[in-house]
Amino acid sequence: MKISVVTTLYHSENYVYEFYQRCRDAIQEVSDSYEFVFVNDGSPDQSLNKVLAIQAQDNNVKVVDLSRNFGHHAAIMAGIKESCGERVFLLDVDLEEAPENLVAFWHKLNSQSDHDVVYGVQKQRQGSKIDRWLATVFSHFFRWISHVDIDNHVTICRLMTRRFVDSLLLFKETELVFVGLCKLTGYQQIAVEVQKNNKGSTTYTLAKKLALAVNYITSYSSRPLELVFYFGLLISLTSLMVAMVLVVLWSFFNHQVQGWTSIVLSIWFVGGCCMFSMGIMGTYLSKIFSEVKRRPSVIVRRLYSKNKE
Repeated sequence: MKISVVTTLYHSENYVYEFYQRCRDAIQEVSDSYEFVFVNDGSPDQSLNKVLAIQAQDNNVKVVDLSRNFGHHAAIMAGIKESCGERVFLLDVDLEEAPENLVAFWHKLNSQSDHDVVYGVQKQRQGSKIDRWLATVFSHFFRWISHVDIDNHVTICRLMTRRFVDSLLLFKETELVFVGLCKLTGYQQIAVEVQKNNKGSTTYTLAKKLALAVNYITSYSSRPLELVFYFGLLISLTSLMVAMVLVVLWSFFNHQVQGWTSIVLSIWFVGGCCMFSMGIMGTYLSKIFSEVKRRPSVIVRRLYSKNKE
């Protein structure tokens, strides 16, 4: 098997046929041996039925039907796990990145024999100016706090060698972030600029984006726990210095601080810092709680392969 095309399905019924046909056309330019791996991530529409209709005409189509929606990144890993190709082309089914990128990625990887991944980057992120600004700020913040260099313009679209995929599958996190795992896996990786088209509304709501940002930080860095320690130390030293100043004023200048406003504000400030610190530690504890249970990241309800369940 020369190449596996892996994608996930979620509200994807409008894109399935075009995605399949355009990928087939691109594959014919580079290989005559292929497979498709579609992962149905609990899609509530007719995506699964449309892919099964395609499979009835093409025995090289494999469908992984998950028992529910487990999330985009978990579904990606499930699809990669079922792939068999010497090279794996990963692409979202919504056609925001063109399937024709496969040809350019293929030739680029062939010309760089010491590299194992070719991945797409956008010249400019889609979305409003505020979204792009927040993405840039978060990218710099994440790079500082984790020492993992992830470009905020990176896309899911990529072509990977089999040895890279096998190494990627060694990671067993329950709460995973796919792009981060690709970076941690190592190997030589090449970025290629791609055009990303905006297909309208996205299933990534603000709440999902915030949850993903928290997952990024807590999955790849323990520095927030260190910052909590230093922040607490700073508050303690500051409080000690203020206390010494007040003692000197009271002892030598008979000066007493009037009112209770400053005391109440200090209590609120310290209390807020304590709750914030406990929140950070609680987030890490929740991730430990999730990981030690070793629950499966996905559950496959059915695997459709070569017209057989």
